[in-house]
This record gives sequence, C-alpha cells and structure tokens, in this order.
Amino acid sequence: MRRFRWIHLLALPSLLAACGGEPDGEQADGNGDVYDPSSVVTREQNETPEFWFVELEEKPLLRGGSESLLLQQKVVFKAEAEKRGISYTERLSFHRLWNGLSIRVAPEHVAELARIPGVKSVWPVVPIQQEDTPEDGGPQMDMATAIAMTGVDIARSQLGLTGTNVRVGIIDSGVDYDHPDLGGGCFGPGCRVQYGYDFVGDGFQSGVAGAYAIPDADPDDCGGHGTHVAGIVGANGAVVGVAPEVTLGAYRVFGCAGSTSTDIMIQAMERAQQDGMRVVNMSIGSGYQWPQYPTAVAASNLSKNGTIVSCSGGNNGDRGVWATGAPGVGTNVFASASAENTHVAQLSFSITPDAKSFGYNVGTGVPPAPLTGTLEIVATATANTITTDACNVNPPAAGSLTGKVALIKRGGCTFFEKSKNAQAAGASAVVVYNNAAGALVPGVTIPTGSPAGTTPVGIPVVGITMAEGDLIVQRLGAGAVSLTWTDDTVTSPNSVAGRISTFSSWGAGPDLSFKPDLTSPGGSIYSTYPLEIGGYTSQSGTSMASPHTAGSIALLIQATGETDFDAIRARLQNTAEPLLWGIDPSTGILDSAHRQGAGLIRVDKAAVTTASVWPSRIALGETTGPTTQTITLKNDGNEPITYDVSHQPGASSVGTYGTPAALSKTDVPPTADFSAQSVTVPANGTATVEVTITPNPNLADQGVYGGFIKFAQTGGTTTLRVPYIGFKGDYQSIVALVPTAQGFPWLSRQNNSTNPPTYNKQNAGAVFTMSGTTNVPNVTLHVEHQVTTIKVDIVEAAGLQKPWGTAYTYTYVGRNADPTGTYSFAWNGTTTIGKNVVTVPNGNYVMKMSVLKALGDANNPAHWETWTSPSFKVERP
Repeated sequence: MRRFRWIHLLALPSLLAACGGEPDGEQADGNGDVYDPSSVVTREQNETPEFWFVELEEKPLLRGGSESLLLQQKVVFKAEAEKRGISYTERLSFHRLWNGLSIRVAPEHVAELARIPGVKSVWPVVPIQQEDTPEDGGPQMDMATAIAMTGVDIARSQLGLTGTNVRVGIIDSGVDYDHPDLGGGCFGPGCRVQYGYDFVGDGFQSGVAGAYAIPDADPDDCGGHGTHVAGIVGANGAVVGVAPEVTLGAYRVFGCAGSTSTDIMIQAMERAQQDGMRVVNMSIGSGYQWPQYPTAVAASNLSKNGTIVSCSGGNNGDRGVWATGAPGVGTNVFASASAENTHVAQLSFSITPDAKSFGYNVGTGVPPAPLTGTLEIVATATANTITTDACNVNPPAAGSLTGKVALIKRGGCTFFEKSKNAQAAGASAVVVYNNAAGALVPGVTIPTGSPAGTTPVGIPVVGITMAEGDLIVQRLGAGAVSLTWTDDTVTSPNSVAGRISTFSSWGAGPDLSFKPDLTSPGGSIYSTYPLEIGGYTSQSGTSMASPHTAGSIALLIQATGETDFDAIRARLQNTAEPLLWGIDPSTGILDSAHRQGAGLIRVDKAAVTTASVWPSRIALGETTGPTTQTITLKNDGNEPITYDVSHQPGASSVGTYGTPAALSKTDVPPTADFSAQSVTVPANGTATVEVTITPNPNLADQGVYGGFIKFAQTGGTTTLRVPYIGFKGDYQSIVALVPTAQGFPWLSRQNNSTNPPTYNKQNAGAVFTMSGTTNVPNVTLHVEHQVTTIKVDIVEAAGLQKPWGTAYTYTYVGRNADPTGTYSFAWNGTTTIGKNVVTVPNGNYVMKMSVLKALGDANNPAHWETWTSPSFKVERP
C-alpha cells in the first residue's frame, strides 16, 4: 500500500491551543466544542498544507539513480494523475538529492496521489519561519571569546587555517554582500560572495495569499538572518568569523519577512551542490521531525556526496526531549546545540552620583533603549508591595512616572503587565531587575490569548541583575538618582559561561538516533547585519551555533583535505569537550549527551589528531539491562599510543515536556565496565575494547540516559571520547494518544470561515454530504510522542462488522510540541481495499484509527493504540 506521510507543522515556536467557546460559522451536529488555533497561529503557520511533496520510487541521481528513469517516472506520474482526474499545479521538481515534485492539489485528492504507481510517499510541504530575532542592546557574545572556546583562535594563529579556497553555502535570507566585512559591494567572480541565487524575492512569505516567489539572480539580504549567519562563518573586518577567508555562496530562501517552505530549501540544496559548495549551513529547521522527512533526506544525501551539511538543532529547549528538527535530525547531517559564551558585552547606562555603569539586556517586543539622554529613575515598589511591583493589583499612580525611568522588580505578573502599567503612569522607560541570581532578558511581547486590539508596549524596557537593582534601590534611599543612557559597552564574565543554552533543543531522534551531534557557541552572538538596518547586531539561537560548526568544518577541510562526512564527524566528536550540567556545574556532572551531543567542538584538536575512535557516537536504543559495544581505536601515527579507559556519566532525563531543571536527573548515573582499563594501539594500526553500559536501576522507565567513554593518552595530553545515549525500558510503552482536557481525538468538521480554520467537534449522528472542505469528516487528535504509523479504516456502524477499506495511512508523524497541541486530517469518502479504490456508499460509519508507536512492530498488538469515532452518516445528495 502506498503511504501518505503526514508531518505536523511544528517548525515554529508557537503551538496550537485548544479553546472552548462558540464556533465561528456552521456547527452542524456538534456539541459546542471547538478547536480554534487562530489566536496563536499566524497565516504562515496554517496546518492545512497548500503544497505537497510527491516522492517517487527511483533513487535520486546523486545516490545512484538513473537520470532517464528519473525523468520517465515524472512523465508516468503526470499521465496517471491526468487519467485519474487529479488536477494539480506543479511547483518544483527535484531529482539530484531527492526524487519527486512539489505540487498544489485540492485536499480531497491528496490520498489519491499516494495510490498512483511509482509514488513512494506523499508529504506536506512545511512552512518554516526564521526563529531568531535581533537583540539590539542585549548581551553580545564577542566572537573573539567564542572562537577561543572552540580552539578556532589556535587553529588560525598556530595552524594557519582560515578556510581559504573552501566554498561555504549559506541557505538563509541571503547575504548583504555590500557589507565591508563580507566583501564590500561585490558579488560574483573574484568576490567574497561569489555564488548564489534568490529563489523567492523580497515579498515572498510562505502561506500568505499573493506573496508569491519571484526568483532572480541577486541574493541580497533584506531580512538580516542570513547576513548574521554568514558573518559567523566568514566575516573579515570589524567582526572576524570562524573562517575569514572562505568563499561564500548565498542561497536566499526567505523574503524580507515571514517564512519559507521546505520544497524551496531542497531547491537551494541542489543549487549549492551544483555550485561546488564543500560546506552548506542551514540555520533553519522544523522541530519534532523524523529523519525520513524530505529536507532531512536531501540534506543527508548532500553530505554523503561530499558537501557537508551543518544545521541548527532547534530552539525548543522548553519543549523537552525528542525535539530536534529537520533537516538537522537527518542521518548524515550535523545538528548543533548551543552553548553560552565565556563573556558578554552589553550596552550600558550610568547613574549618579559617580557615573557607575550597568550593562543591560533589551526586552523583546519593545523599542530599543536610546543611546543618549538623562532622566530621573524612581522605584515603584514599597516594602509591602514588592512581590507584585507594578502589577495590575498594585499599579503606579497615574502621572507618577511622567518623564521618568521606572525601576521595577521582577515577580507577581508578566513583564508586559508591569511595563504597560508603567507606560500608563507616564514612564519614558522601564528598568526591570531580577528577583533571583543571574541575568534577565524581559519578555515584553503581547501575551498569547490577549484581547483583540491589545497594543504592544511602546517604551524601552531593559533588564539588569538583582544585585544591580538592589544597589540602585539603596542609592534611591539616600536621595534622587539620575540615569544616563550611553552608547558605551561593558564586558564582563558570563554567569552561565560554558553551559548549554536554555533554548537549545533536546534529542534524541524519534528513531532513538544520537542527536544533536555537537555543541557550538550560540547565545547572543554579535555579528554582521545588513547595512540598511544597522550593520551589526546580536542574535541568539542554535542558528548561531550552526554556522560556527560550519566554519569549523571549513577549517578542517583546509587542514586535512577530508570531505568524507563520517571522517569529519569522527574528528569533531572524538575531540569535543563535554560541558558540565548547566543547572549546577559545581556537581561536576556532565550535561546530558542527548542535549549537548559529543560536547563543545575543538577544531584545533580535530585538525591535528592522528588517532580516531569508531563509532564516533553510540545510540544504544531500547535497553533494560547491560548492553555491550565494541569500540575500535585507529592510530594513523608512526608510534604506538596507550590510552587509559574510563567512563564519564552525563545527566539523564525523565519525561517528555518541561524545562531542563524539571527533566534532568543527576542522581541515577549509568555505569560502564570495560574489557580492559588500558589499551595500546600500534603504529598505523587498530585496537579494540569492549564496553558494557548499564542504565541505573533507579532511573525511571522511559528515561533517557547517556555519557562519554574517555580515552586519555597515558603520559600524554591527547584525549578522545565517544558519547552514547540509551533509552531505559520499553520504548513502545510511551503513550502516543494521551487524553487531553479537551477530550481529543475528536470526530470533527472543519469550519473554514477563519484562517487557520476552526474544527467543530461532532456528536454521534453527524451528517456529511462529502462535498467541500466543511462537509467531510475530520479527525482532530493530539500526538504526545512521534509515531511510526497512523492508519484510519472505515467500518459500517451497525455492529462494527463490515469493513470498507483504509481511508489513509500516515507514516512518520511528528509529535505535538505542546501538551494541548493538535492537528486535523480529513476523509474524502474513498478508501483502498487491496489495490482497488472504492467510493464508500451512503450509510452510517465509524472511523477506526490505529496508531503504531515509534519503532513499533506492526505484528505486535501491544505496539498499537486504537480509537473509534462516534458514528456518522454519509449522505450525498
């Protein structure tokens, strides 16, 4: 049976929330419940796909496919679709890295596509937004200290590595090649940015009506993200990137704003390969995906063909495990986690009487602070109200802050609420100080669920530490204090230096693969930006870690001439340095391997190592007890090397959702036993050692554990490591269809009066005429964990006896990122029975949904979950 593959559109940080209330528009047969994502999902995030991938069976050209067969398959597909009356519009065609088409087709024909001979799979084309936003005035991680963390400074100063003659492609929002740090007004032969193409044009936004792609040959950047990424890879000016002499290719897949789509990403990958890029960076991803998704497969094929792909692992650290995105989740793709830098530089203000400076972080969703001007600063809190300082229950009096800067303590309500109240009282700006140790970046964006017409905060809001706020309060106790805004920066040690960024996504892959692969600096990185919008800025995200990895790969290629993905991965993972558990580094426990990968890259060590360890990472899969692995050490040097063998456990995690603090477990470390405590590897030879890894019996079932096998050179300074992860217990014991407060799954009816549409819950006896999108039955469901298959069968309602075939089979379904998130899919009235397509006659039916859990055995009933819908009536006119 051909399989229709549905991947939930979870590239984006906002998730769908189920809401109660009356529906907008038709509510035939329902009970009043409605699923309405419109308050939190933009038009670009509409879960009803406009375009679809059709994957054909022949291997792509660069994986051994026949060019003539690839062409013939597309001709046959078009002819078969026409014969079956399936009208579609072709958008893009692929054959080099991935074989198939992207098309626009009516929803009722999607299942029919999968029934055409030669079709391997059908996938939604996923819209993807740029996840990272400017942080002007926020903490700026100096590239000089970032490259010192990864040994790039040594690779450049002592090994002479700069990336010269290595081509690095940036698939992003384009590159401002007029920027003096990126070539200074030159694009094409002889320039820093020699290659590139604009696949979309300025006005393109995926999912927005009328915002069509208008390609041209000029990949100039008006959005900023791509220029920032390119600077991290290879700027050479005021900012000096990781590999300042690489040749850049700019492949623009974003307009000036909004989102792109995954088919355009594959188009850009194919162009980058044809242009001879040796490295490609994609700081783009759709979270919670399987490695089978088309962008992950295309990127993996690109790496195996000699163009190494570096991707962001994702910025969904608050969404728990299983969150790595595609294409980073691909088998042969580097997915980078993000680490915090050793130092931060911040814009500052000073206060009287001694002009003491305070570095600050600018809040999100508000104007930047000015760089000049002096105002009085006043505290809004008193001893009795400090826990609700400036909240609605305790707002500052009208006019009390006119022309002043309000000093407000964190706590009691949102930053938005505090700032709105200060603005209403006349404040010209707000300084929020923390109520706990550490830095503070106030999130002042309009909260989800706010009433229609809510306006953003219109004054600057900045954050400082608790100690700094207390000092200002102390000075205010002695008299009036003035604040002066400046354009000066202050540099100081980062209080979270060397820790994994809280936003960095957790692995593992849903197939229990080892993800992410590595860690690079990514928190608040100061880099280039289009000249028209400032020239430089600070941004945070795994989007910033990925180009650091990409630039490091370019240095390795220059040093070694190596372009084999596995060899480069081994060099980087073997020599990486694991980071300490970020919640409390004083414990000495390493952070989770499925959060940091192999650890922080050290390109200086990777470039010169003459030894390696294979495999370079281990995914143990499901375990209930000891698991033995054979590790091979290879010595390419002319002298034997002896290593002492030891084990470094990392933090484990328990649970699907939650913060690192809630998920991490350090009191249940795994253990490792070795066949030998030391091993000697002969010159130009190999040696093996067996390691038996045992999960801690006190670790809860469904926990993910891991650590690092350490090989320290006896009497020397070389250390190599192999990271590993494992899952304790029965992987199929994870419940996929977890009941929610809304009672999903639902039999539902789409109401397309809004965009995105609402879905009305249907009671038993609902009637569907099977005409148009609002008159066919849908299933709306919540998926708690990635699943291998969702199969929907149609059965006569009377006695649940007579089957009428399979409506759809969805495979490799990504999990919902939020405990209340859902998606919906429809049935158009046709099924398959064997090889026959059947139009189900009018009558009373139920939908029987069967869900095969991740990596489940289809022949094991315990690996399936089932749900039967209320009965409904098909009543065509």
